[in-house]
Parts: sequence; C-alpha cells; structure tokens
Amino acid sequence: MGNHYHLVLHARAANLSRLMHHLNGLHTQSKNRRHGVVVHLLQGRFKAILVDREVYLLTVCRYVKFNPVRAGMVEDASPWT
Repeated sequence: MGNHYHLVLHARAANLSRLMHHLNGLHTQSKNRRHGVVVHLLQGRFKAILVDREVYLLTVCRYVKFNPVRAGMVEDASPWT
C-alpha cells in the first residue's frame, strides 16, 4: 500500500507499542536514506485489533493478502505471500 502497511503478528507478552515505534522508526530511516530526505512518513498511532478466533484470523489474512490486488497495485498477490 502506498500510504500504510498491514501486519499480522502474534504478540505474546511483548510490548506492541514499543515494537511498532521501533519498526516505524526503522522504516522511516530506511526511506529517508534511500531518497536522501528527512521527512515524517507516518502519522498518528498505529491501529491494532485482537484476532481471538481462527476463523477471524483467516479473514484478516485474506484481507491483508488481497488488499494490494483490490487497490490495483498488483494483478496477483502470490509473489508477496
């Protein structure tokens, strides 16, 4: 996706906020270095949902997999999974 990304994570007792802060920082630094700029890429806090059933997990994984296809970014989601 051009302006956001999706992750499906299994977080045990880890601090999800700390993990996302670190991950977003690394992502921003990488993009800034690659393009020779210093900009903020992400706005606001991340959004998280609890997936507490296997059936819902399958639904979420399908959404994440096929979202770039629905957005017209790729024709086939297979290479990205």
